[in-house]
Order: sequence, then structure tokens, then C-alpha cells
Amino acid sequence: MYSGVIVSVHFDAQGIRLASAVLTSECPWQTISQVRRIPEGLLLVRRGSSQTVAIPHQALSPEAIAFLTSSVAAAGGRVEQNG
Repeated sequence: MYSGVIVSVHFDAQGIRLASAVLTSECPWQTISQVRRIPEGLLLVRRGSSQTVAIPHQALSPEAIAFLTSSVAAAGGRVEQNG
């Protein structure tokens, strides 16, 4: 939707925060119902919403992916291993 916009992504114990010149979004881990692995990266699905958040592979280290997926799973979300 916002092609060419740089988005910073921050993970911590509370959740994920996305920020750019056009948006700021906070997603506590318990609000993420599912992580889907897609060819471009990871797709986060929000609970009770059709809103998704796509994060490209090049934005995440293997350690960041492991932290994100384990945090979502610990909060009761589903992690799809194959996309």
C-alpha cells in the first residue's frame, strides 16, 4: 500500500511496534492470532480483524524470526511452519 516507505520494526516482551512517516502501530503478542510463512517473509494475522502485517525476510534475522514466532506461540497464537 505504501510502496517505498521505510518502516522500522521493534520487538520486545510486550509485542511488536511498527513505525514510519505514514503509520505507527503497536501489536501486543496476544493480539496476533497467527504467523504465516509466505514466500516474501512472515504474515502476522491480528485476532478479530482482517488486518494483517507483512514483514519481509530481509528485515528479519533468524534470531528475530525465532523470537517473534516463540512470542506469538507463548501468547496462544498459531505459527504455521510452511507457507
